[in-house]
Amino acid sequence: MLPHTQSLQGARLTVAVPCTARDFHSLDRALERHAEWKAELRRLHLADELLALPPVVGALRQEVRELAAGQARLTEEVRALASTQSLPTRPLARACSSGRSARRCFRWSRGTADG
Repeated sequence: MLPHTQSLQGARLTVAVPCTARDFHSLDRALERHAEWKAELRRLHLADELLALPPVVGALRQEVRELAAGQARLTEEVRALASTQSLPTRPLARACSSGRSARRCFRWSRGTADG
């Protein structure tokens, strides 16, 4: 143990530090060899909310994957739909702005108007 001296508002306080940096590295190696020790230390020192995060993050990851797949399908459907639409937008805008009624513009856009 290494003594550690700290000044506290003019008073001197000496505390024995129970381990060194080398001891922490030894502990780390021991925890790598014994996963059950590591799990027990987590359980003892981490808040329950932190311990509950891994399954929550896993579920969110799956939901994001599903949303992304749905978005990709929707994008393809919109592309396919857009490619089938061939409305002549410029002639329609020109015809409707030339004084035709809304009903005639609609019939003209569907190809049922008589000119």
